[in-house]
Amino acid sequence: MADTVPETASEPFRYKLLTGTGDREFCEKVSRHLEGGYVLYGEPVIASGPDGVTVAQAVVLRGA
Repeated sequence: MADTVPETASEPFRYKLLTGTGDREFCEKVSRHLEGGYVLYGEPVIASGPDGVTVAQAVVLRGA
């Protein structure tokens, strides 16, 4: 799953909700954001639905 809103190159979003399936790809996505200056915001969420398991983690830009 991709981020829901595309980010412009000129100004990053201060808040993002990252979603995925809880696999390595999702963990790498969260790690890239942490390396890029974001910090975790709140607890991760796990939901189960007809399409399987979805996980979400909010991040905010450090200093925003």
